[in-house]
Amino acid sequence: MAPRSAKAEKDGAKPGAGSPTAQERQGYNANAKAAERESIEFPIGEKTFKRRRKNWQVTRDLRGLLRKQERAQLGIRRVNKQLEELPIDADEEQVADLEDHVDELQDEGDVAAYEIIALLLRDDEGNSPDVEMMQQELDVEDVGAMAQRFSVGGEEPDPDSPTPTASS
Repeated sequence: MAPRSAKAEKDGAKPGAGSPTAQERQGYNANAKAAERESIEFPIGEKTFKRRRKNWQVTRDLRGLLRKQERAQLGIRRVNKQLEELPIDADEEQVADLEDHVDELQDEGDVAAYEIIALLLRDDEGNSPDVEMMQQELDVEDVGAMAQRFSVGGEEPDPDSPTPTASS
């Protein structure tokens, strides 16, 4: 028979660690989790922001912005379908008008992504970042990923790590 300590090491527990308490097994400290999320810093331009707590109202506002993005994407698909169905000899003005409409819808979806980031970040005074400032300071490749990550939660990106590229 193997010594008792070898068995404890085999199951991953440190010798003498004992059983987890009920608090450790079933407890959940929502304030500590929120404080941990809210402590991560996100520098944008000259300012540093932190996560805003996603309370009931923020979540409702977020859903509205996500719907705004979805409507823009649906509109783009509809207009692109119209473009595809045009005859090859279609009037160039008609094509240009539809392409301009796609651009407008794309802008609406892009602005909604910036608005999502603005909604979910705050400075030390509780102010959201300005959309126009973010349009100047953020790389557009990062905006969609940031908006998605902030809106769904989960692991936060390390703000000091480089942005992953398509080749990574």
